[in-house]
Amino acid sequence: MISLLKLEFKKFNIWRYGISFLIITAAILSLTVLIGAVELDEDTMVTSSQELMAISDIFIRLTFTIVSGVLISKLIISEFKNSTIKIMFTYPISRKKIIGAKLIIIWTLIFTAIILENLLIAAGLKIIDSSSSVLPIPITYSDITARIPVILYSALINAGLSLIPLYFGMRKKSTTTTIVASVIVSFLINGSINGQETSLYTITVIPVLLCLSGVLIAFISYCNIEKTDIN
Repeated sequence: MISLLKLEFKKFNIWRYGISFLIITAAILSLTVLIGAVELDEDTMVTSSQELMAISDIFIRLTFTIVSGVLISKLIISEFKNSTIKIMFTYPISRKKIIGAKLIIIWTLIFTAIILENLLIAAGLKIIDSSSSVLPIPITYSDITARIPVILYSALINAGLSLIPLYFGMRKKSTTTTIVASVIVSFLINGSINGQETSLYTITVIPVLLCLSGVLIAFISYCNIEKTDIN
């Protein structure tokens, strides 16, 4: 399995996505700082550092659910669509191991990226707070460490529910369908309800069920890969 993982990393040059990751980080940090610096009627829109970091987490969840759709399209769906998966299936390796390696890479990348992104944004906010008066909200190291359990929960839940687009992509063998599904899932779970600050994500049972659904979809795809039509 380790050899397969290395092969997939080399085949798709996963590390090139590092530049995109840095661009995403800069964009989310800029948006978060802008929101934190806005004042309405002499009162700040955001009243605490935890609230500010929670806003950045929303941007991160929105972004990386869509990124997951792109990865699923690139590593799995496009290979079925172009029939290049046939070449890999000729290797003396079971189909399950091949598809399993791809799913592990996608899940691990999204899980790790969400954690790193949250920590980088928090660190960036701390640096900006220490070096300028742009943010009216003080951010301390204890604020950042206190948020670590929330970050881990966010990464775990979103890495799971980000696999949901796999179902639609495998049915249609369409990269477009996969990405559109990821966009819909992203905005459906993170969008506000009736213009309020709450979203489906804040109703704990919903993201948990969606996470389990994503994991189940990945597991079923893994188990059924031997019977999946590759033509």
